[in-house]
Amino acid sequence: MSELDLTKPFKIISTPQTGTSRVSPREQINRRTGAYKQETTTQEIAEGVASGLLAIPQGIAELGTSLYDYGFDTDYERNVTNFFDGVRDAAGIDPEGTAGELAEIITQFAVPGLGAASAVSKLAKLRNLGTFTTRASQVGAAGIADFMVATDGTTTIGDFFEAGPTQTIDTIGLKGKERAAASILNRAKLASEAAGVAASVGPVLKTLGFAGDAAVKTYAPIVSPVARSVLKTGKVLGQPIAKLSTEDSLVGNSLNTLFSVFRSRGNMTQEMFEESSTINGKVESEINKAAITLRSLEKDIDKVLDSSEEVLLDGSPLSRASLNNVLYGYLTKESSFTTRAKELLDSGSITDEVQMLPSFMRSSAKKMRGQVDKLSKDIINSDYLSKTGSDKAVDAIVENIGSYLRRRYKIFEDKNFLTSDEFVKERTKTVEFFKSNPKIAQEMADELGLPRVAGDVEELATGTKVSDDFARRLTDEYVDKYATSGRKLPKQSDNVGRVAKNKIKTGLFATRQAVPEQLRRLLGEIKDPQEAFISTVADMAEFRAVDDFYKYINQNLVDGEGGLFLGKEAILNLPRSIRDNYIELGEGFGSLQGVFAQRRVFNDLTSRVRGDAGTIGNVGKALYSGFLRAKGASQAAKTVYSPFTQVRNVTSASLFSTMQGNVGAGINLFDSMGVVLGNIARRPNRAEYYQELQRLGVVGTQAQLKEIDRLLSEGLGGTRTAGIDDLGIPSSGSFMDTFRRGKISSFLSGVSRKTGLGSPKDYYQGGDDIWKIYNFEFEKNKLIKALGGAREANAYVRSLGNPSIRNLDEYAADIVKNTIPNYERVPEIIKGIRKLPLGNFIAFPAEILRTGANTLKRSLDELASSNTKVQEIGMRRLMGATATVAIAPGVIENLALDLTEITKEQIDALKEVAPPWQRNSRLLPTTVENGKIKGYVDYSYTNPYDFLQRPFLAALNAVSRGEEMGKDTDQIATDAMMGVVEEFFSPFTDESIITNRILDATTRGGVTPTGAKVYRKEDTIGDKVYKSIFHVSDAFVPGVLPIELKAMKKETQRPGFELGRLPRALIGASGGDSKDPYGNERRLAQELFSAFTGIREQEVKPENILMYRGYEYDASIRNSSQIFNTAVSTRNQLDPDNAISTFIDANETRFRVMNDMHRVIENMRTLGLSNREIKKALKENKVGNAEALLKGKFVPFEPSDEVIERVKDNGNRLPIRQIRSIIRQLKRRRLGEQQTPTTSNKSTPTTSPAIDFSKPFKVISSPSAPVAESIQSATPQAGATASVVPPSTQAQSAPVQPQDPSLLGGNPIDALKNLQIVRRLQGQ
Repeated sequence: MSELDLTKPFKIISTPQTGTSRVSPREQINRRTGAYKQETTTQEIAEGVASGLLAIPQGIAELGTSLYDYGFDTDYERNVTNFFDGVRDAAGIDPEGTAGELAEIITQFAVPGLGAASAVSKLAKLRNLGTFTTRASQVGAAGIADFMVATDGTTTIGDFFEAGPTQTIDTIGLKGKERAAASILNRAKLASEAAGVAASVGPVLKTLGFAGDAAVKTYAPIVSPVARSVLKTGKVLGQPIAKLSTEDSLVGNSLNTLFSVFRSRGNMTQEMFEESSTINGKVESEINKAAITLRSLEKDIDKVLDSSEEVLLDGSPLSRASLNNVLYGYLTKESSFTTRAKELLDSGSITDEVQMLPSFMRSSAKKMRGQVDKLSKDIINSDYLSKTGSDKAVDAIVENIGSYLRRRYKIFEDKNFLTSDEFVKERTKTVEFFKSNPKIAQEMADELGLPRVAGDVEELATGTKVSDDFARRLTDEYVDKYATSGRKLPKQSDNVGRVAKNKIKTGLFATRQAVPEQLRRLLGEIKDPQEAFISTVADMAEFRAVDDFYKYINQNLVDGEGGLFLGKEAILNLPRSIRDNYIELGEGFGSLQGVFAQRRVFNDLTSRVRGDAGTIGNVGKALYSGFLRAKGASQAAKTVYSPFTQVRNVTSASLFSTMQGNVGAGINLFDSMGVVLGNIARRPNRAEYYQELQRLGVVGTQAQLKEIDRLLSEGLGGTRTAGIDDLGIPSSGSFMDTFRRGKISSFLSGVSRKTGLGSPKDYYQGGDDIWKIYNFEFEKNKLIKALGGAREANAYVRSLGNPSIRNLDEYAADIVKNTIPNYERVPEIIKGIRKLPLGNFIAFPAEILRTGANTLKRSLDELASSNTKVQEIGMRRLMGATATVAIAPGVIENLALDLTEITKEQIDALKEVAPPWQRNSRLLPTTVENGKIKGYVDYSYTNPYDFLQRPFLAALNAVSRGEEMGKDTDQIATDAMMGVVEEFFSPFTDESIITNRILDATTRGGVTPTGAKVYRKEDTIGDKVYKSIFHVSDAFVPGVLPIELKAMKKETQRPGFELGRLPRALIGASGGDSKDPYGNERRLAQELFSAFTGIREQEVKPENILMYRGYEYDASIRNSSQIFNTAVSTRNQLDPDNAISTFIDANETRFRVMNDMHRVIENMRTLGLSNREIKKALKENKVGNAEALLKGKFVPFEPSDEVIERVKDNGNRLPIRQIRSIIRQLKRRRLGEQQTPTTSNKSTPTTSPAIDFSKPFKVISSPSAPVAESIQSATPQAGATASVVPPSTQAQSAPVQPQDPSLLGGNPIDALKNLQIVRRLQGQ
């Protein structure tokens, strides 16, 4: 073993011998000098992974040198070993615990072995090798891989048992050729073990699979009848209410309104909702197709511009601007482009207009043009055009095929455009354009409604003449029409009401699609072919998708059963009372225009228009919309732009599969990952498959991401009057349009486009898509396997008779959409709550509730099936759900306790002193030192289904705590109920990220809920504002940035930047200080582990716990005193009864506060802290009554001299004698006990009535009653000392005294209340 000369720094006396465990020089010195500190489990795992990764090249290098040593009798292998050990020592990589060593073994051997076996498996599939050959090849590949990466000194199974053929040869003392031979033979022995393990994996997994299948087959027939009974009972119980909710009555309408806001479909039929839910997927699928084309074009352009000196046909050099211009000309058929193309076509220089483009652009350009033209043809065949019979619209589309493209204009995006030199110049040109084109001028004037006066337009012999004044007025009118378009709000008095949520944009067919080029220049046309292409595809795809939805309603619901939609003839046949319940669908509803819809359905199909509410109202709306967008931006910063949450988003979503029982062979997760990553990079392979998943609604519906998008894009919400007008000009003024074109977004988009790596949003969405694709394929495969083939599976799906589900793909998609969180299915009430300042990602817990219930319902439906194979699928789903929600969390928690030898009492104590949000969490101890918990992981944070379990855990924990504290059953029941309510509603009512920061800086007076200060009370107003800005701004700092904004840096107490966790750890790894200003040590291995796993260990710091709880305790103690001080400081006449009652209330509150702090101390003792350590922490944090808290003594509140004098100054007097008597008795109370011990009365055999101070109460008495009679418990009898004893003792020692009815109050209610109190005071 290595030895250190401790008289000289870090000098290695002898090199370590192989076969011994590595201990770094740093570690040896730490242990010998007593500076050793146990590393956390997560750090050990991280170091194990790092050591395993180092071991792979080490093993390969050692193999090469050992072969050389064997051939030339040298000793180079030892040098390689020493080199890599030195690297580990320098980096502080020394995994020693079980977790670290296991991580090292898995990384070094399992990863290369599995990788080799997987590669061989893929190769075998390509060559159609048999099962046996494939399996043998996999085993051999795993053995060879581990043979190559094995390092000197690796322990085998034979070494562990010290026997057997795989026991390695001890290489200590061997040299040269002999040592090399032994090393190679040891590798071979380890490889044989690896091959044996690889060969046994398959049979073991099959055995487990058979066991699972056997359980499913055994229990499915048993549970199936139960499922049928449950469904039947539910139907019988629910049918009357469901029927009542459909009735057109006050009760029916009320029930329906209540149910509809909690349903995804609202008032729509399920089939109608399913059809509407496909709109976004159809649009995004088409956009995705366009994006892949653009990505391919971008790559070609970048490649050519970097290496080519090619020129365009007109001789101009290649540049991005020139390429965009010529592409824009080709796509829009601009006059300059078509003129030049015609010349070249006529001369025979080219045979097609596309040849005007460089050769590398032609394929992508034709795809772009082809996609737009195909959408145009689809629109020609749309239900809207076939119903309206608009020949002009059809002619306009036909005319523009080959040239239509949506355009962008600076007038909508640049607020300074109207004052620019460019606009002034183009305005002058436009005046001349109208004068030169009188026909266009007159048509435009008619369309704009511009009145004409004499002399504006004159018919002369030489032709029509337009006056200068008319041309100027016409130009200004044209500009004014668009100067505020998209930003102008309808007036409240306009009574515009509601508009279609999914609106058919009829402006796409404007007869003036070919806007004269001069007018486009006047509005500042932006010639960006790529964005114009995407915008055009989006608009046309949306038109087609919305038209499909309205077509479905036309064909299936108009004049159908249920009467949701009625045509004009049918509506006229109804009585007026019923007819008034229908509303005619107007503009924007496409082929449904003129159809009448029931009012409740109409509301689901429309949105309220955001109208003009006047100056103050508009300012208020704008400010609140800005706040909601800030809410979305802060949520995005801490999730989408945080690597930690990106990883956790992927890992936690794996439980979506276990919830459905979708675990096992059949589907390869890496295939799903490949599809998603291919889509992010916009690679064409498997693009059609991903686009089909979009159309089915399987992907692209991540709940948190969509909620952020909605907040950013909508703000407060409402619909603006913007779109494509009758002149063919698209107007846009939305926040998201501006945001997407802003500098930050442009930069991020540019990086994404250049690198092909995708944006953070792509990856956050992708993390969700991976598991949805996996589950989609698994659901298909389950049914195919169960029923014997795809044909049989499709036949089964059709036999279900659901018109919305016509094939196996739609069947599997329906399961995924309804059992995995999907933002498109969030009910309206949740979308409404989203616009409150409360809650972070409220759509997600709402979806967990919906999908959890749907999982149970689907499993019961499948179990109730007559098909035994489908029953087994249902049983598997039910078992998966039960295990994921109810069994696995508890098993994991107990396993962690067993492995760390931590007791249930210790983990319960930790939960009570942990942050409030972890009180009902599953906490897993991960680092333990001398029986003390030093670190833990919050499993609930990574479990999306924890929300379903928390209310039950809250109730159980409340019961457990109540019993330990001696509470009565009423109080325990109340605590349990409140815990359930709090846990259930907290995701919807907790402060959002930005709200929390704003409240810290305002209503909380510059103090955070944890006691941290935003600013000091003595700071100036300017400093408070400055520090508050920093505090609030930190909510928008993306998690990926290496800094944090601090309102008050610890070392300067001024606002500034502080390094984040990872950069601080990097500094520490480089030899610098790894501690942050608050004393938290950041270790590189631990931070890397967190970054790559999404799991972060939380260190238990008792001194911090006592500091924060001490802060809460001191504040609560002050508040309890204020109960009395405020009440008795009245300037009115003070009622002594009320003074005593309030004094009792104040002390009851104080007792609860001290009791809670005492329980914290007891929990710290359970966690292993000594009394000396606790006392020191309490003293350092200036916690009041520290000695009494440690000893469990209650220190009652006593009125201060200042308060007594204040009462006197107000002309009142306190009942001091009675108060002091109560104080003497209260001092006998013990913390941690519900009732006080018995107190004997030595002065007199007559004992005064007892007060049970363990229960808060209010004294109700007749105003005329004397204090001594109405507050018997507080006033001693003549010659006696008041005592406070338990009711049971008092009942035995003193007879019950009769009550004077005159003292019980003037009315029966008061009399009964006072009688109850007196009896309780007397122990009855």
